[in-house]
Amino acid sequence: MKMAKPDRSDSEALRQAGLCIQRGEWLSAEGMLRYLLEGNPGHAEALRLLAELCFAQGRASEALEAYDEMSRSQPHDAETSYNRGVVLSALGRHEDALASFDQTLARNPRDVAALINRGNALHSLRRFADALAAFDAVLDLAPRNADARYNRGNALLALGRTEEAVASFDAAIALRPNQAEMMLNRGIALAALGRQLEALEMYRAVLAIDPRRAEAHYNSGNALHALERDVEAVASYDAALALQPQHADAHWNLAWALLALGDYERGWQEHEWRSKSQRWLAPPPRTSAPLWLGAPECADRRLLVLSEQGTGDTVQYLRYVPLLAACGAKVMIELPRALARFCAPFRKHATLVFDDEALPRHDLYCPIASLPLAFGTRVETIPAQIPYIEADPELVARWRETIEPAPATLRAGLVWAGNPKQGSEARRGIGLAHCLPLLTVPGVRWYSLQVGERASDLPRLAPSGAIDLSPQLTDFAETAAAIANLDLVITTDTAVAHIAGAMGKPVWILLKFAADWRWLRGRDDSPWYPSARLFRQKAPGEWAELIEGVKAELVEAAEGRRA
Repeated sequence: MKMAKPDRSDSEALRQAGLCIQRGEWLSAEGMLRYLLEGNPGHAEALRLLAELCFAQGRASEALEAYDEMSRSQPHDAETSYNRGVVLSALGRHEDALASFDQTLARNPRDVAALINRGNALHSLRRFADALAAFDAVLDLAPRNADARYNRGNALLALGRTEEAVASFDAAIALRPNQAEMMLNRGIALAALGRQLEALEMYRAVLAIDPRRAEAHYNSGNALHALERDVEAVASYDAALALQPQHADAHWNLAWALLALGDYERGWQEHEWRSKSQRWLAPPPRTSAPLWLGAPECADRRLLVLSEQGTGDTVQYLRYVPLLAACGAKVMIELPRALARFCAPFRKHATLVFDDEALPRHDLYCPIASLPLAFGTRVETIPAQIPYIEADPELVARWRETIEPAPATLRAGLVWAGNPKQGSEARRGIGLAHCLPLLTVPGVRWYSLQVGERASDLPRLAPSGAIDLSPQLTDFAETAAAIANLDLVITTDTAVAHIAGAMGKPVWILLKFAADWRWLRGRDDSPWYPSARLFRQKAPGEWAELIEGVKAELVEAAEGRRA
């Protein structure tokens, strides 16, 4: 469309609209601009002002319409394609925004603002390496550009290059001191490196600048929780939620801090926010039935229990299924197919349904991790009637051929790593190398219960230190049967810890500093599993002292076995 030449009345209308915008009289300004555009639809300056006015009022879709009209009349205008890209980014249309910024850069490859926004679009598309290249291109042109340094840090953080991210944030902050957002992300990077005290100092500096920044309170809570300062963590999460009541991650992390402190009354309530968190990876429940959390009465109702999270969580909460049945509920449990044989004994309490089957008709549903809330569980009322899981007798008898009775020898199972897909595994797992001193204790016959890719550590690090059972541990039913033939299980915080505890088998659990909430704080026992003993790191990453303590206890147990 060919743009009409403006006349004097157009210029006066533009002048008046501009004055209205300066005075904040946006409605009047918009009326003048739209009236002008009725007579001259392609008027570039009127479209530009209208687009800016709409965008400033949060009406990005209308702003885009104006820029689209400008693009039709001025297809080669770099400023228009740039502004259009900014609006598209605000609308979350990052692919289209990227194309708009590319149009700008085709006409002006040295446009720093377009390069930065192009990098931001790439970051939003999770093309982090490409985003990093875009920010590096900016710094080739403008080495002292603080935004490019900061956004480069964000890309490096997303790529897992965390040390480099901290350095990039440092460079940005040096160029633009006391910038709260930059300082906040520097703190997040420090926390990812395990430098929690430095991260906490950074968050406090942010709050000194902006006390109402909810993310700084939230991340302070995370750092304090990681330092086992859970009372302070609760206060930080509460401060975040006072500012941003729907912050699901803050609610969920608050639950962890409360539960670690043993405040189950409030903790289970906050735990219900987990499914609203951005970190929640489980698919939505396959049901439209009403949610049951303890009321109304479930007697004679068909109640569907949905498994969620990991196998350890499922094992921990299976203890509630007999209680549901005792209440008169007609219980159905949806489980992963991989747990079919392991959970077979629960058929006496419930109908087992697997995640690859259609759901049976039901009246109510409850996620399995919500059962403690439904039963009003407190630390002193945890259902701990052990065992509540029993291994298949036929499998136990078959495993006796592999794990032979040895009256004067302690038969011990060992697990040194959990599921690598769990984000916290790098901190929860101990690694076989740290456990090697245990394999030297006299009077102990070792059996490796480790499965998965870490099972290959055994022949590499301890070729004659333990019997590798992994080829036969094809599911958790086999694992339970193997455990039934052992005298002791020593494991990190994995599903095996829950299985052994639920079976009433003596189990020693090796816990990282600031261990998962379910092990509470400052205890060497577990109200969830009376047969468990807890061995805790005294500082992050410090396994040697913990292993020395386990070894001393193991020597005593082996000597007692021989006596």
